[in-house]
Amino acid sequence: MLLSRLEYMGHFNIGIDTGGTYTDAVIINADNHQLIATAKSLTTKGKLEIGIANALNEVMFDADGEVEAGNISMVSLSTTLATNALVEGMGSNVAVILIGFSEDMVHRSQLRKAIPTAELLAVDGGHEYDGSESCALDEAALRMQIEAVKDT
Repeated sequence: MLLSRLEYMGHFNIGIDTGGTYTDAVIINADNHQLIATAKSLTTKGKLEIGIANALNEVMFDADGEVEAGNISMVSLSTTLATNALVEGMGSNVAVILIGFSEDMVHRSQLRKAIPTAELLAVDGGHEYDGSESCALDEAALRMQIEAVKDT
């Protein structure tokens, strides 16, 4: 259910996902998790930023003036396009950086089976669903692990 403009003036989260065909965007009320607006734009392979900008502009337009830049508390960008390429074994060798994952989580998610050729790098860190930090990112460990695999 979309909210009317007068029902909520507060903090919003924007989520954008670039897929193989479409780039989708949503705006969510960060306090009560209600959907404010949605949009879909064609993914522009080779220049993904165009499809991302189009989806962002469209979702802001769909919000009908309800969401102002100062009220956006988080923007999250994901790419199903890259995930699909990994799973399908397309492209170059990659390393997957797992922030806040335990070995048990890796096992339960079956990541090694899903992307068997990828190097899995695990470091401490993470955020809650609302964007608040649950554990600080271990930047030194991240740099060390990237250095160890960068030429492989």
